[in-house]
Amino acid sequence: MGLTSRFLKVEVRGDSMAPTFNNGDGLLFSKFLKPESLIGRVILIERSSGAGKDLLQIKRAIRYVAIQQVDGLKEDRAASPATHFVRIWVEGDNKESSTDSRSWGAINQSEILGVLLFRYRRTKVVSKGGGR
Repeated sequence: MGLTSRFLKVEVRGDSMAPTFNNGDGLLFSKFLKPESLIGRVILIERSSGAGKDLLQIKRAIRYVAIQQVDGLKEDRAASPATHFVRIWVEGDNKESSTDSRSWGAINQSEILGVLLFRYRRTKVVSKGGGR
């Protein structure tokens, strides 16, 4: 397995993870995942859009969620990574500008492409207030 098949380079577009990561930042993700160590980590996910396109998104893993059947209805409950049928609740750091699990619910582990290793390029953020 070559290096390119173990890692994913991504350029940030948008502000859902600001101020942690900003538009133009370069991030390196590892494809090797340990589900038990995702909480609190920044992850790269792939979601299908309504237009049928797959979208890459950068989010933070917040908690594990188990899906259980209760009287024929699915119900989310807190879970550990050892629980079967575990999903993961994800959110952007910029709550006002992020579409995430608060909109579409917890994600399947199969939607996770990688976990952040480091930022390799940081863009300068220009102050909008013309500060000193």
